[in-house]
Amino acid sequence: GVRNYDSAGGIGTMTLCVKYLIASTCDYGPGPYSLCSTYKADFVAAQAYRFDFTSTTTDMTYSKTQVGTTFLPLAQAGIPWGDTYDVSITAIYYGVENGTGTENIEVATLSPCQIIINPQPLAELRSQDRCSSGPRFLGQTVAATPHVCGVVDYKWTFTRTDVAELPFDHYRGAANRFLGLGTVSGLVAGATYDVVVTPVFSYGEGVPGATQCMSIVGPVAMPGMSNDNDIFSNEKIGVEGMIDVAVYPNPSNGEMMYVNLTGIESDVVVMDIVDLTGKLVSSHQFTVDGSLNTIVSFEETLANGVYFVKFNIGSEVRTERFVVQR
Repeated sequence: GVRNYDSAGGIGTMTLCVKYLIASTCDYGPGPYSLCSTYKADFVAAQAYRFDFTSTTTDMTYSKTQVGTTFLPLAQAGIPWGDTYDVSITAIYYGVENGTGTENIEVATLSPCQIIINPQPLAELRSQDRCSSGPRFLGQTVAATPHVCGVVDYKWTFTRTDVAELPFDHYRGAANRFLGLGTVSGLVAGATYDVVVTPVFSYGEGVPGATQCMSIVGPVAMPGMSNDNDIFSNEKIGVEGMIDVAVYPNPSNGEMMYVNLTGIESDVVVMDIVDLTGKLVSSHQFTVDGSLNTIVSFEETLANGVYFVKFNIGSEVRTERFVVQR
């Protein structure tokens, strides 16, 4: 009830403003999902949405608040791979007038839901870097495949096989799956190694990948030799910068994409999206400092089809294939 403080006297006037604040819920189904995927809350015109994930196996809870968007790249939530989570979404309304000023009001979901996350993909030494493809030089760059979303680092374990030596670990020091062999202290020219790659997450080390063989023949590439690690289809990387590019979810529903770039030496990144006819459908420019982690939302939903995402990073150009499929 609403009444004057002296209601018995029947006197007094007041102004009453009532605002209906709507609860949100999960807009997407239970999956299963990769951490490279994007999850979505139901739009209710709130200024922010908090996603709370509770593991059904460990009871651990992980929270992430998205301001100004209902989309959440699952890699940003900090949740481990290979688990099922109860999801509660809270709509947050900023600056709601209350008669004496404003306040922030949180409205909890009326219907929690559940999401299934796939097991972690296993990263391993790229096929063209293995013994079966020929020896590597200490001046070359090798890579782990595939890109594992949510990583903060990669641990490389090297075990020499041509002589008896203890294995040693090398941490990349970044969420970058490319590794310059010259940066690894302990590697020896003319040696052969078993190589294991283990993704490292904010909550600890993940599951190591398969053991692969790698051989090394010399400290630098000989004149005239082609360095096939620097140029390969749909991925080009400079040895100095070792730029790693990830665009996901891929395929996408055409509403947005998550962009992750590391190892950037330029201050500015220009991103253009073109369709198969070469028509420019979207263009963005970002100021960066070593890396770029952002959500790119499209003003109009992209039509189904194949697109190319072109990154101009200083003197380098990187192009990634991007598929829209609903």
